[in-house]
Amino acid sequence: MAAGLVLGLTYLGGEAAQISMGLSDKVARVFQGMLLFFVLGCDTLIHYRIRLVRDALTAKRS
Repeated sequence: MAAGLVLGLTYLGGEAAQISMGLSDKVARVFQGMLLFFVLGCDTLIHYRIRLVRDALTAKRS
């Protein structure tokens, strides 16, 4: 059931999924918001890579 919902919302879009699957507009908006959040989060993490750098003082103690 969940896979069909995800597939319907990503393939059809929010409004078409509401009509064809009988979804509430709030469910479609929540899914679209989560999708936008994860896409932007992944794009940010890809663009700004996080690097752990140890300073010279810490490296000498170890």
